[in-house]
Amino acid sequence: MNLWQRIRRKLKSNPVETVDAHTGYERWASKYKDEDNPLLSLEKNAIQTLLPNLNKLNILDFGCGVGREIKMMENRGAGFVAGIDFSFNMLTEAKSQLHVENNSKLIQANGLFLPFVKDSFEVVLSSFVMGYIEQLGEALKEIVRVTRSGGIILISDFHPFGIIIGWNRSFLEWRGNNYKEFRIRNYVHLQEDYFRIFKEANLKLEEIREPRIDDSVKHFFDRTPKGHETYKQSVGYPAVLIFKLSKP
Repeated sequence: MNLWQRIRRKLKSNPVETVDAHTGYERWASKYKDEDNPLLSLEKNAIQTLLPNLNKLNILDFGCGVGREIKMMENRGAGFVAGIDFSFNMLTEAKSQLHVENNSKLIQANGLFLPFVKDSFEVVLSSFVMGYIEQLGEALKEIVRVTRSGGIILISDFHPFGIIIGWNRSFLEWRGNNYKEFRIRNYVHLQEDYFRIFKEANLKLEEIREPRIDDSVKHFFDRTPKGHETYKQSVGYPAVLIFKLSKP
């Protein structure tokens, strides 16, 4: 556990301010690469099994952040990976983290207006992004537009159950003589919302996963007594929602 995480877990209470996703990630970027949490772990394990053979395929990482998924897809033989994100600072961190960039390109872009022509990619991955976008349908229309016929779309995010019971994405900043917590605004998209949009876009739902808090992530919670209690209260609850789709 890094120093930032130790400090964060020792705090009992902090002033809290809610910020929009762009503002939040511009400010969180320099520390985000060190983030390590149970949801990321659960999502990573599931995504690894859902991805198709990436050999020589063109792939879009929709909301690439600091480039974690780009690294993974390059290692799995992707032909070309385009990473888009609306945060300049997150992309700057991604550039510093990626050691193999010959087959990758990072672009600052709005996910509602993707800078690609129709049918550009065989695979599109969107990891923990859709909850930041209020216009869910518009974002998915853009993803479908740039996906080739026969292509695969993978979408993951906070499970709506977690959002409803109060889980949030937040970070800390030192202000004066204390830390202040910044929570990033998140929109709740229920499974019904996704299903309706998938149907409108004529997408085929290949598989749905709902990874739950289980023993595989218990070590994240066992770092503090409070975390251990949280684990006991959360074990068995769905934490991540993942869709695997295909475009006819």
